[in-house]
Amino acid sequence: MKFRKFQEMNDNEGETWAFWLQVDGNEEALEKLQEMLLEYEPDPEYYHLTDIVIDESEVDTLVKYGNFDSGYWDVHHKVTGKLDLKKVRLPKWSEDGDTCLDDHDTIYKGQIKDHFKKDKK
Repeated sequence: MKFRKFQEMNDNEGETWAFWLQVDGNEEALEKLQEMLLEYEPDPEYYHLTDIVIDESEVDTLVKYGNFDSGYWDVHHKVTGKLDLKKVRLPKWSEDGDTCLDDHDTIYKGQIKDHFKKDKK
């Protein structure tokens, strides 16, 4: 299985976290997420879906050994399941980027994980 790096830069905690999102079965949804993030204002780097794609074994290694001295939260997170974008919302900002018009953000502080549904077996 392949995973793509979603990065959240959290100013409140002063940390950056990597959420390794399952690619297999989510190709179309990840491209739609990328479009949403590229339109996000005022700072499109706050959330960033990178082009980095790695194998599951590499993600497992990062999660296992890459979290030492991590601070508020672990740096690396493995996210599996089917991505459902229906409830993903990003804050709305004024055109000048100075005023938050709607602070409804459903991916803040790792909530991106909540939009992945596990397969029921």
